[in-house]
Amino acid sequence: QSSETDSHTGRLSDASRMASAAAWPQDDAHGESLPRRPRSVPAVSSPRTRRPPPLADEESGKKRKKRSRSKDAVKSRQCIAFVGLVLPLAAQLFYVIALVGGNADDPETWLQDYLPLLFFAEALSTFFFTAGLLLSCFGTRSMHRMLLLAWTCFSMLSVLLLTNHDSTVENHGAYNLLGFIVMMLPQLLLVCCCRSCVTDDGDCRCMWSTFVVAVMVFFLLIQRLYVSNNTWTDGALGKDLELVHSKCSISRPWISWDEFYEESFGAAYKRWAWRECPVVQNFTTVDPRTGLVEMNCPANEKPTVQVIPRLTGQLGRFMVRWVKSHTTTRDYTGPFALPSDAVVTQCGTRRNLVVGCSSESAALERVRSHAEERTDERKGVPNLVVVFVDAVSRDSFNRKFPLTMEFFRSIHEDSTSPAEAFHMLRYHSVGHTTRRNGRAMFTGEFKANRNPTVWELIKDDYVTAIVDNTCVEWSAKYLYDRSALTDHRFNGIWCLPEYSGDMNTESYDLMVGAWSLQRRCLLGHFAHEYSFMYADCFLNTYREDPKFMLVKFTEGHEPSGMVVGMLDEPLSRFLHGLDLNRTGVVLVSDHGIHTGILWNFGFYSTHLENKLPGWYMALPRWWLDTRPGARQNLEHNEQALVTPYELYATLLDLGGYTKKDVKFKSVVSDQVAARDCDEAKIPRTYCRCH
Repeated sequence: QSSETDSHTGRLSDASRMASAAAWPQDDAHGESLPRRPRSVPAVSSPRTRRPPPLADEESGKKRKKRSRSKDAVKSRQCIAFVGLVLPLAAQLFYVIALVGGNADDPETWLQDYLPLLFFAEALSTFFFTAGLLLSCFGTRSMHRMLLLAWTCFSMLSVLLLTNHDSTVENHGAYNLLGFIVMMLPQLLLVCCCRSCVTDDGDCRCMWSTFVVAVMVFFLLIQRLYVSNNTWTDGALGKDLELVHSKCSISRPWISWDEFYEESFGAAYKRWAWRECPVVQNFTTVDPRTGLVEMNCPANEKPTVQVIPRLTGQLGRFMVRWVKSHTTTRDYTGPFALPSDAVVTQCGTRRNLVVGCSSESAALERVRSHAEERTDERKGVPNLVVVFVDAVSRDSFNRKFPLTMEFFRSIHEDSTSPAEAFHMLRYHSVGHTTRRNGRAMFTGEFKANRNPTVWELIKDDYVTAIVDNTCVEWSAKYLYDRSALTDHRFNGIWCLPEYSGDMNTESYDLMVGAWSLQRRCLLGHFAHEYSFMYADCFLNTYREDPKFMLVKFTEGHEPSGMVVGMLDEPLSRFLHGLDLNRTGVVLVSDHGIHTGILWNFGFYSTHLENKLPGWYMALPRWWLDTRPGARQNLEHNEQALVTPYELYATLLDLGGYTKKDVKFKSVVSDQVAARDCDEAKIPRTYCRCH
């Protein structure tokens, strides 16, 4: 046992003396001390001491901490389990709230009032569902995670599958399911990204890559928004809309969200919405020389013919029951002439639709008897074709109808063309619905129905026809049950069950019929093809007689705004087939889109497009030569503030109506002076001029 001193003698021990001698410097021969390198002395190990036993209170404190941590873990698991049970229930609750049905009598107003609430409930439903999935991914134990994941998915799937899947305003579960999936996918992608990026220690492994991707997406969005905004004022004929104008300047939208939406998602949406119609075997032929219809049915299938009635009288607003009760069925005995504008031929369960047009002797007699009374002053264009495309703005025509716009552009640029084209750039609607604008453009009235329609005023000089693609009697709906009949009215086929079902109300079914989110099909063909078939047939039937025809399309009357683009190619082909030397063409809309998310959430660009629809005209060059000052008036009015009231006066002017009882100015015969919305009879709450 070693220490600094001997415990018995009190002297230094040997080890201590050796250490001191080694550390002390030695003297040299002259008596001077020399520094010497100290020797390495092995360390003296101190005696090993035992650790005292732990105190009783310290041991009890550790046990208390361990028990506390165990209790906290149990509480945490209980809290996670409770929240994991509640989140799916909240998601189901808000999803059921979003299923609340609407008013079928006035669906547009109901959607405008309640769509934001339904969207908010649907968004909360997807948020709570995604939060439940996220909680199950970051649970504390694998068994708990599996149970929470199973409960979250199973409970939500049960609600999604057991609720209604209809596509009407009253029961719109199909759209709720579609919206739930669309809103859930990006959130689900975020959950997967979080789970893959965050480690168990809480470190983020892909922060920089996520940041780079976010920056790239941001700049792509900025570039797309800049391009969409830069083309908003473009006109179809080389002239742009002048934003600054006397008494009616228009503020350009900072972002054209409609164009951005179409450019971003249009291609993907069209792959689904524009797909071909289901193939229907054709067993019916029409002899081009005689016009006789012949059926080729197998011997084991009975051939029958259903004659769809002509709609030449006041039938009431909804015509499904009337058409169904007045449709007659007879056996096929051999080739036959069309007894009506449309017949359905049937072999067993297979059905074909045949469309045709035959002349009305009374109409021919009326028009020909008044032909001699038409003076040079009273003569309008020989034929007048009005193509009315519902719910399409000026900018939407440029985006969705490139071929049709090229038709007007080619006329405008070709000095040898038999016609000249014009574009009313500041055409402003007087209401956001067809009812108000339709009355203004065809009767010259906003609310009352005192004025006759355009076709009633010019019927002595023209054979008249209306081609509609809805199972609704137009004059009954928009003129409050006052008859406004034409010689031909083609819309009975839209009451067939293959198109409108068995509905006897104006139900806005967004999967089939006139308001569908996808292509509208009828017995193997696109629905608009039958309208163009009948229009061509009408023009050929009265080839040598003056004609007025209104062709109306509702393809733009749906929330996506994409389906209307399907009209571009057939409409361009139809316009190219017209005799422009003898036909005046008016392509017009009543308003822009007024449905969909962008409209209901009040985006400025969408509401601005609703108020600025499109109006284009192609008029015979020789006819303009007979009207002094017509070209100058039209060129001036392209930038003037005009409304459906001016369209009403213009249609009468083109039809040769010269009486002085028209209160509004024609863009052909008059120059519309600079004015504000009050002077143009545009409601102040609806005006976009400043």
